Amino acid sequence: MLLTFFVLAFGASASQILASVFGYNATNATSALNNAILSSYDTIIVDKQLANWKTGPLVFNGLNNKTIIFETGVIVEAIPGAFNDINACLFKFKNSDNINLIGYGAVFKMNKAEYAALNNSEYRMNISLTNCKFFTIKGLYLDESGGDGIYIGGDGINFCKSILLEDVVCNNHYRQGMSITNVEDMIVRNCKFLNTKGTQPEAGVDIEPYQITQRIVNLKFEKCAFQNNGWSGLAVAVTFLNSTSLPISIQVVDCYFKNNGLPTNTYALCEIFLGADKQAPVNGNVLFERCFIDGSQYSALYTRKTADAYKVKFKDCAFQRVSQLQTQYNEPIFLEVPDYSNPCGYLGGLEFENVFISYNTNFNFFRIYGWATMAGIKDITGSFTIVEPNHHTPLYSNVNDTVNVTYAYNNQTTLPQTTVDINTLSSNAIECDQTPAIAAFSRSSSNLSYPLGIAYTNSGNCTLGDDVLYPPGGIIISAFSNLVRDSIWARKDNIQEVSEVLNTTIASGTDYTLGSNIAVAIQLNDCNIITGLDPGNAVIPFVVYPNPSNGIVFIKSDTRPDKIEIINALGKICIQVGSSNTIDISKLANGIYYIRTYFGRKIFSAPLLLERK
Repeated sequence: MLLTFFVLAFGASASQILASVFGYNATNATSALNNAILSSYDTIIVDKQLANWKTGPLVFNGLNNKTIIFETGVIVEAIPGAFNDINACLFKFKNSDNINLIGYGAVFKMNKAEYAALNNSEYRMNISLTNCKFFTIKGLYLDESGGDGIYIGGDGINFCKSILLEDVVCNNHYRQGMSITNVEDMIVRNCKFLNTKGTQPEAGVDIEPYQITQRIVNLKFEKCAFQNNGWSGLAVAVTFLNSTSLPISIQVVDCYFKNNGLPTNTYALCEIFLGADKQAPVNGNVLFERCFIDGSQYSALYTRKTADAYKVKFKDCAFQRVSQLQTQYNEPIFLEVPDYSNPCGYLGGLEFENVFISYNTNFNFFRIYGWATMAGIKDITGSFTIVEPNHHTPLYSNVNDTVNVTYAYNNQTTLPQTTVDINTLSSNAIECDQTPAIAAFSRSSSNLSYPLGIAYTNSGNCTLGDDVLYPPGGIIISAFSNLVRDSIWARKDNIQEVSEVLNTTIASGTDYTLGSNIAVAIQLNDCNIITGLDPGNAVIPFVVYPNPSNGIVFIKSDTRPDKIEIINALGKICIQVGSSNTIDISKLANGIYYIRTYFGRKIFSAPLLLERK
């Protein structure tokens, strides 16, 4: 009866509905979620209940034009024992276009320990996308899958296209934080890939096509963090692509790496891994720009990529306090022969433009481990600044020939004193017009010829990833510069709140000393008048019906609003009532209004049409 009532109240043209209307069940909500998402409504709000949304596997094939919003506090939880099939995923989307999954403050949680005891656990994903296009995932916290937090792919010539991930956390997954096998035009922004551990590879993100017809085209990571994963933070493992495959194109910009690699993992442990086919590798370009490795037990970079594979450039990157574990083959940069049994050409195809490396162990900063099967090394260029205690030079083993190997390095035991500070050029981040606050990190030193990574921590009464976009945790001041500016954005959610504060504090480091200004306070400000609703970002904790209305408006919500206001298109308050679930608008003229509701310190707005026949 409740479902029928809401369908009639909204009418055939309604665009938004609560998922609970489809029969929420605290023990098993699979049917309610499935039916809500497959309904005729284009916006489904998974509303917070007293218990979690417990579900079995959900599969959607050919789903189009949907926005699915998970309210703050919602936990979508895998039902124990319901994911015995090896391909069972929490949410699996196939051949689906124009889909938005929005979940700021929401969690998807599976049962990693349960699946570890099953065969082929690693195929049980939190979210799996196959052959999907124009797909957006924002704000979700993805936890404890049996495989990957997110899987992006498609078989053969079928691929995912135009994918956006923003403000997503992939934490404590069994195989990878995220796997990407087949994609074109994908942006990963302000995301975190943390604590992957269980079955190898155990990367934060693994870019690993498995067919020569697959592609990795125009993939970009911006301001992401890769921390505490069992293997590498980021792996470009394109060994199944070859010279007949589409050239790859990847950018990794302003990203932060820290403490990746576990001794239980048998792969070559490193922060960044580069791999390719040994004999006829794929072409293309990969760029790492202003990337900061902020401490690692293991190598910064490990590769067995030949020179005729895709070209890789590191520009203004800092590998600080790396190779901390004094163990064999753990140099900061380690290049190994691709094939010990068959001729494999030249190793190389790497450019290092202004790369800074610091470490305190007894290693050569750059090591090439060759073999009789390897022709030599080729196309390795650039410039390094090295700080380590022993003045080591690069080490070549079994390298028969060098072609276009022209890198330079400045090797020293200490740097001139370098002092870092932080200030604000603008301390207010304004939500409604998306004006960012501007923080300025600066350094003073007699030597500015190298990039410097500065780590920082965040605190305050705001929620990272919800009120403010995720900061990665570190930032690079480029070579020959003493200043870098960083924009801090208040997330545009059209939820009016009291002013909140983000405190950013520079962390201590071995490559710099702290100055007099090591902390700033950023004010996150909402706007006084909310003039619209963006269903892609806002989470509305109530349903208004009927809408359109010709008189009395009802409000369904878990708690009664403290106050309700009706506002016209000019921002004028036309009607105001206290705590209530109804409001009479029959005396107003026909037209578009906004209903504003107050729930404690949170204020929400939604459009409302008054239409008398």
